[in-house]
Amino acid sequence: MKLIPYTFIVLQYQHSPFAGERLNIGLLLVCEKRNFARLKIRESWKRFSDAYPDFDRGAVKSDLKSLSGAAQRIAEDSFSTPLDTQARCNTAEGLMLSLFGTPEGSIIWDSQGSGVTHDPHAELENLYDKLIGRFDQVSHHERRDDEDVFQSLKSHLDDTQLLQQMTEHVVRSPRGDVRFKRSFKNGIWHCVQPLSFDHSDRDTIDSKAARWAGHLMQAEEASENFQPYFVIGKPSKNSFLSAFDAAENLLSSAPRNPIVVREEDSADVADRLVHAFRN
Repeated sequence: MKLIPYTFIVLQYQHSPFAGERLNIGLLLVCEKRNFARLKIRESWKRFSDAYPDFDRGAVKSDLKSLSGAAQRIAEDSFSTPLDTQARCNTAEGLMLSLFGTPEGSIIWDSQGSGVTHDPHAELENLYDKLIGRFDQVSHHERRDDEDVFQSLKSHLDDTQLLQQMTEHVVRSPRGDVRFKRSFKNGIWHCVQPLSFDHSDRDTIDSKAARWAGHLMQAEEASENFQPYFVIGKPSKNSFLSAFDAAENLLSSAPRNPIVVREEDSADVADRLVHAFRN
């Protein structure tokens, strides 16, 4: 069977332009010779809800479905448009530019890829599984969350009065608010955030670190002075330790000079907090 060329792009979701992290949300494949343009949208959104509590799944899915329908209609009409832009809308990237404009806002994409196939439908499924689907495989490992990581710090503070004095605090700035669940004030606010990096893929580890680094970037213009502390927990898979190291480095270099300690060293940050509380 004759092989025919195709192009594709991976669409990504960007929650905050300041944080810079991106998560894949779908794959668009265009095969002009078959009048084929299909967008396969991801089925699992748990990673998004875990990463962004205010993630509007309904709105994003609605936008993607509208985009998918428009792409199919243009393909079925042999990639012609009222503005006669066929020359630039018969590739995956060209089609996105024609329908969506420049990659800005929450739905974005990078440069396109290409290849040859005898079956565009099968190629779309194959590329989706390779680039998106395989990262959503369910793991039976019970992963540790942020509260599990906090227990290591809590054990060093149980004999003090500090835990009872901790409260939620929101750092407000013109670029956005940052919410810390456990904070106390003694001269300045001391804001504690445990972070578990026990995730099933590198993307989520990278995204979580980038999101909190982005939060501190947002808070850089806050009028109040505060000291952030991060207690971070390792991934259970040794193959992800390099991503964990990178996450630690990213957080350590974020604005506002955060104090970043690993879970096993939580006694060190406990001593710092008790000292700040009593002096």
